[in-house]
Amino acid sequence: MSEPIVRPVFFEGQILAAGDLEAAVGHARGEAARDRRALHTPGIATGLALTGKDRATAAGEKFQEVTLSAGIAVDRTGRQIVLAADTRLDEQLFIDQGVQVKRDPAALYPVFLLGRDVQAPIEPTAACGTTGPTRVTESAEIEFGRPGAELETNNGEPPEPADGVADPSESVLVGFVQWDGRLQKFKRAVLVSGGIGPGFAGALADEVVARNGVLSLRSRRGVDKPALAIDEADDGTLLFGPQDSLGRVVPAFKVDAKGNVTAQGKIAGSAAPGTIQAESGVITDGLVLPLPSGVKPEDVAAGKVALHVHLTALPPGNRPPGGDPIPPLPAEWFAVPLECDLDRASRRVRCRFRWVNVSTLPTKGLTFEDYPGACNYLVLATAPAQAEGQP
Repeated sequence: MSEPIVRPVFFEGQILAAGDLEAAVGHARGEAARDRRALHTPGIATGLALTGKDRATAAGEKFQEVTLSAGIAVDRTGRQIVLAADTRLDEQLFIDQGVQVKRDPAALYPVFLLGRDVQAPIEPTAACGTTGPTRVTESAEIEFGRPGAELETNNGEPPEPADGVADPSESVLVGFVQWDGRLQKFKRAVLVSGGIGPGFAGALADEVVARNGVLSLRSRRGVDKPALAIDEADDGTLLFGPQDSLGRVVPAFKVDAKGNVTAQGKIAGSAAPGTIQAESGVITDGLVLPLPSGVKPEDVAAGKVALHVHLTALPPGNRPPGGDPIPPLPAEWFAVPLECDLDRASRRVRCRFRWVNVSTLPTKGLTFEDYPGACNYLVLATAPAQAEGQP
């Protein structure tokens, strides 16, 4: 359990000790950290892009020089980690940290950024005999992990409510590198491995309020990048679409405050109460009947949507499937529908034809063979209209 937060106070004539001033600085750092971790998600705030440039040894063997760009990240404790300048990844550091999996040349190694407090060298003071460090450098350090170490990021127990920043900080994933053990060089830099990549700092909020009458949410700033906006204009509208050169939303989808919907494209979704959706086509025996676009199987199973199905057997031709193309004697075949039905539970179509061979009548009597066939289908999905005032 963390200790209660203590804020230093001062009075006139007080002799200030180093601990008093340290407490004032620590209180401000802890408050900022608690604000960042309570109102934001951890990750990269800006920069910190991991990139590789192609290089070659004197013998012409290719490798990559990997650089992490300058930027800012926030760890899970709310500590701000600042990499002040672009930094080249050190191959010797990778070797010294001993993370290499020698049997897997294709392995991807996670790259982390951590924040550390480093005390500056002690400088003697002329005024008195006491000495001590007067500065702390809030540095950023790059570390490598074994393949799979990225899964452990942000997994431990969360900080206690009153805790401040951690030193060293928790790790922030910035990407992955591949290692060439023979050259002792990096082969390439990648951002995502197994669906896991760097996280980016976000916001934790139950309410976001705009001050100029327009609240915007953008994937990123740029022409044709998607954006969502709530605009007070015209009594209130919800707009979605690409951005223009001024950052305004060009609405492909619009909803006004009265619920009127305007869409540039096609609207597909679950069957709305009082509507009918249709699907038609050709299907063969044994296949599952498709549902109209947007109709969910679970809604059909729950009785929220009713299906009306019409099946019509298709004429199968004049010879059964797989029949001998050059029979020894002329054969006369004709087909009759044996079944054309639907298993309602599985929506699987049953469509079979009975092929009758007339040419065998003088010697064997009528003979027949059963084969699967195809049929036209029409599916109507209806949702019952709701009574006024009912949910």
